[in-house]
Amino acid sequence: MSSFYSNENIIHLSEPKSVWEGIKLGNNITNCTSTVRPCVHFLPEVWPTQKSEYAVLSEEKIIEPPIPNGLFGKSGIYIPALTAKKYPSLTIWYGLKGEKKREFLAKIFKRPTTWIYYCTKISRTNCLEPDNTAVRPPQSREENKKYFFDGVFKGYFKFTQKNNCTLNAQKCTGALIGPPCEWATPIESQLFWNRILGLSMEGPLSPNGGYTNDQRREIWQAANATNSDVIMHWFEPDPLPLAFFGTNFSFKMIELPPPNNACFNHRPLVSERCSKSLRERLGHIDGSCMDNTELLQSVFVKSMKVDNQKLSKVDQSPAYETLRNLKVMNLDMATIMGKRYQSDQNDNIYDPREAVCDWVVHNIDVLKSIIPDGFPRVLVEDYEYDAWYLKMAQFLGGFVSVLALVALLLVWKYRKTKTMVFAQPIFLELILIGYYLNCIAATLFAYKPSQPICIGINWLYLIGYTMELLPVLVKQTAMNQLLSSPSEHTRLSRKTMLLKVAGVLAMIVAYLIVWTWVDPSTVVQIRRFNNIDSTVEVDLSCAPKSRLWLIIASTYLAAILVATAVLAFQSRHVMKHVNEFNSLATMVYSRFLFGGLRGFCYLTLYVESKMHYNFLVSLQSCIFTFDALFAMAIYVFPKIREAMKNPKDYKAQLITSQINTTGSEIGVGMDDLNILVCTGNMGNTEPTTESMEKWIPTRGQCFRVKLLEGNRAPGSTGTFDLIAIGMQEATWKKMSKKGSQQEGGSLGFRTFLTTEKEVFNALEEENTVQIRCMIGNILGDEYIEIAEEERGEMRLSIWASSAVIDWVSDIKSSGANTGIGNVLANKGGIVVSMNYQSTRISFVSVHLAAHEGKSNFNTRCENICSILKEGNTYDLHENLDVSISSHHTFILGDLNFRTSIGDKGSSSFSANFSNSFSANFSSNFSNGKDEDFKSVMKMIETKDYLGLYSYDELQQALSFGELLIDFKTLPCDFPPTFKVYRQPGFSYQTQRIPSYTDRILFKSSEGLSSNLKVLAYEACSDFITSDHKPVRGAFNITPNKNRSSIEVNEELYLTIEKMKCFNLNCKNSSLIYDPYLMFLWDSSELTIESSSFANGLQSLWRDIFWPNRQKWPRTKHIPKTPNPEWKDDIISFKIKNGTVTADQMLFVMVFNHDAIGKERSLGAIAISMKELIDMPENSTEKKCFVDRYITRGGEARGSIEFEVNITKTKRRSIRRRSHVRQSLIKLMSSIDHASSPIIGRSSFNRASL
Repeated sequence: MSSFYSNENIIHLSEPKSVWEGIKLGNNITNCTSTVRPCVHFLPEVWPTQKSEYAVLSEEKIIEPPIPNGLFGKSGIYIPALTAKKYPSLTIWYGLKGEKKREFLAKIFKRPTTWIYYCTKISRTNCLEPDNTAVRPPQSREENKKYFFDGVFKGYFKFTQKNNCTLNAQKCTGALIGPPCEWATPIESQLFWNRILGLSMEGPLSPNGGYTNDQRREIWQAANATNSDVIMHWFEPDPLPLAFFGTNFSFKMIELPPPNNACFNHRPLVSERCSKSLRERLGHIDGSCMDNTELLQSVFVKSMKVDNQKLSKVDQSPAYETLRNLKVMNLDMATIMGKRYQSDQNDNIYDPREAVCDWVVHNIDVLKSIIPDGFPRVLVEDYEYDAWYLKMAQFLGGFVSVLALVALLLVWKYRKTKTMVFAQPIFLELILIGYYLNCIAATLFAYKPSQPICIGINWLYLIGYTMELLPVLVKQTAMNQLLSSPSEHTRLSRKTMLLKVAGVLAMIVAYLIVWTWVDPSTVVQIRRFNNIDSTVEVDLSCAPKSRLWLIIASTYLAAILVATAVLAFQSRHVMKHVNEFNSLATMVYSRFLFGGLRGFCYLTLYVESKMHYNFLVSLQSCIFTFDALFAMAIYVFPKIREAMKNPKDYKAQLITSQINTTGSEIGVGMDDLNILVCTGNMGNTEPTTESMEKWIPTRGQCFRVKLLEGNRAPGSTGTFDLIAIGMQEATWKKMSKKGSQQEGGSLGFRTFLTTEKEVFNALEEENTVQIRCMIGNILGDEYIEIAEEERGEMRLSIWASSAVIDWVSDIKSSGANTGIGNVLANKGGIVVSMNYQSTRISFVSVHLAAHEGKSNFNTRCENICSILKEGNTYDLHENLDVSISSHHTFILGDLNFRTSIGDKGSSSFSANFSNSFSANFSSNFSNGKDEDFKSVMKMIETKDYLGLYSYDELQQALSFGELLIDFKTLPCDFPPTFKVYRQPGFSYQTQRIPSYTDRILFKSSEGLSSNLKVLAYEACSDFITSDHKPVRGAFNITPNKNRSSIEVNEELYLTIEKMKCFNLNCKNSSLIYDPYLMFLWDSSELTIESSSFANGLQSLWRDIFWPNRQKWPRTKHIPKTPNPEWKDDIISFKIKNGTVTADQMLFVMVFNHDAIGKERSLGAIAISMKELIDMPENSTEKKCFVDRYITRGGEARGSIEFEVNITKTKRRSIRRRSHVRQSLIKLMSSIDHASSPIIGRSSFNRASL
């Protein structure tokens, strides 16, 4: 008997001990294929003689009471027909009984030998040479123990000393091949009490010397192969007797005393039969009868019926009822067992599975009658994933996910509007990301399941749902606490709220990781029973093995939803601008509605339904999608619509509301603008008011700033008109009440927040509000904050006096992150630009990469370049750097450039700087840092600041054109500002070499340098709360409106030709240069005069494909060269009856042509239109040469050269005179270009690039 659960038939259940263990295990597990241990659910054959063994299992409720299986079985001691024919007396126990038969039996029944025994003890050649018994020696442990191996080892029966009665007259015996002691037949008892003294069992099994079933089968086959006599215990029905039926070795049973009840009652139990004591094994004399022919029984484990009844109707098996009804007669069993041997009489390895299946095929009609109604069932795999409703669900999910992304972009775009400020944009963005993830999950739900999709749906839905509701819950809870708190110091901490959201998300991710690792969702079959035709429709779904994971997730999501509902109710009386009761309540209602629909749809999937399964799947996907869509429509879209109605910056509106517009008719705006630029690294420490007053002058008074020699106090009011304050590391934790907590009490928090402004302040970071209030208290009521930007720990605020604020307009901000991965804002810059009296002024507050070393220096250069490139605030073109588009640009901040002690004065900056760094920072900082520190300290002590300044990285880089082309800074005529102790004066920490890290630089556009004058530049030594000393600089700017203009009362033509570029370089070695030039301007007086057929075609091309794009004139692109020359291109402009003012600029941009992707800007230059066309009053022509460095992000990216011809005549005259001009140029080719004006010569030549 073998296990039908094993395809390889390797789990043999013929041994009773294995059967008992298998039954116990089978009662505990549903699926026996999940184990390799013996496992039994149904035992088709139980002998009544085993009743005592199975009675114990029945009492323990492991098995059901045995039932008849239709077979009659018998067991006993057998001899071959050949032996019975030779010795007829052996067919009854009388012929074996007594001492007289000892020698006879010992002589006939020799002892079988194993293969290894024969080869090592009997064979002369150790089986290395074939003989009549063995072809070869055994080759494995299994072969060693064999008694027969067809075609290789015939078997061998040896006459041993135990068979020799001459030597052992009283002890000699023949070999009886008996069963293991667990078998019910008591062979030892039968031999002893029936006085069959000439036989004994001496097999390998203890304690009775029995043999296993396989060994006994091999011994009978060996006897047949060697024609030897053998006596063996066996049983019927079994294939072995059928295999030899009708041959000389057919089985003949030996008659023992007939059986009776008294005999069976006195037979030894299994514990006695397997005892080490021979006396116990022999048992009672009355138990020595032969076995009876008995009706065999079947046994079912108790759990087989129970487990089947627990299953749904579609999953129930007919096996239990069918097997109980199955009755197999002996004739049927003989057919099954004999089938295997009909094809090959010599093949004695039978396959019960094949034999049974063959019998089933021939008796299928009979078997159908015992199968329960509704069976067999047909599985119908209905995988239709191309259906229209699934495609619709996929499209809908994708469409709404795109809608969520669009909403996300709109929230980011309008993040500074009033609606978004009160709604907290970062939380709206998180919510929209949650909607997006949910829509993606809904889309995946409509695709054919696979394990990645199953796992992805779990992750996307759980994280998405959390991000939808958790930010709302956290934000509104904090808002309610803020508005109901009686404490004047209660504030809304965005960081704390985000940490709460991040903490819960981290736990959800951890839960998902454990879920995915322990019990990942896999593709499972969903089966539904059709009562009409008894078919089972099979579909695919996703599910983990344990539903506990889904229950936990659903409980968590329901808890968030309920908490949001409670919160919505509590928020119903909050002030209007932060009251989200209606939207929250409606959203929660829709959530409950869609949640109920999902639950209904989910339950429908697992019960009988006339609807197609995949239709229900698409319906559930649509419910997920509409859930997200309705939630966005209720909670997000109204906020976006409101923001689009009023897109103004809310902070700017608050500032504007403070401006008193009365008195705007007075002419104070025509005065020069006095600017104070302040920069300081706060060192992540809360500054005291005393320190701030040492840095920012009280009430903006000019006399508190030490002016440079030769300057006098600016302005008639004695105060600065504009104050720009840049801060770095301007965040800190709260100090104790002894410190700034008391001071913070003066910031103006009220016990109850009742106005929009108070709520707005409460929504902002505490450090931001504290700094704003502190600066406002220092400057007084005459100053109003007109701009305030923050980025990470950086702050930039602009304050204007009431005397000039009416002339400040067009305030814009931008910036860039240059921290880790160019994403984080631990480093970067903030840009604020404004217009004052036709003068564009930009302030760039930066915090660059820290630490010494060449790599860090290079990183700082890259940082400032990125900030200037990305910080565009001018709408003329997105690739115009702020330093090019502005008339005056100030860079302030912690630039972190260090003191580099090394050789100076080298003609080449790269040689000087590289050698300095490689020698200094690889050697000096490892071995000679102390010496460098001492050298710097000596210069500080002797006040040799100019000498120390010569070692400054920034001034060296500026001198050699390494960065910030055309920017200027004054020498630092004061001690280094870093790294100092937090105390008055300059006392330096030894961890760093003292350096001028805090700096102010400035730049003016061409022709406007004289409009900017430096008044002061100093460090504030009495600022004591940071390891940096702040720096401030005072400047005077003459606005462009105060400059003269040029009236053009006729037609003025400008022609640009002979354009060339040299050494174009964008720091990308793999870039193929296909450059072209584009000309832009900010003057409404300047118009295009197309001067070439190529330009005309280009203009037509742009009109067709980009009709709404500004049609800036451009040259054709020159392929594959960094040194292009446009010999035939001519760009012409016209000014007719207009005014050219000092603020009007002509921009020339160099682009790299890309026919497919986005075209890269290589750099640009700015030219003053007024300077360009200015000529003596009586002149009608002017020729000038432009020779300028192209810059991008403050770095030189090559140079440009072209000729400009200006003519004050009609177009016809220009064309006519152009031929004359060409002739004159040929005649005057030897004349130096110096005779004509040259615009833009720099102090360092082109070779230094």
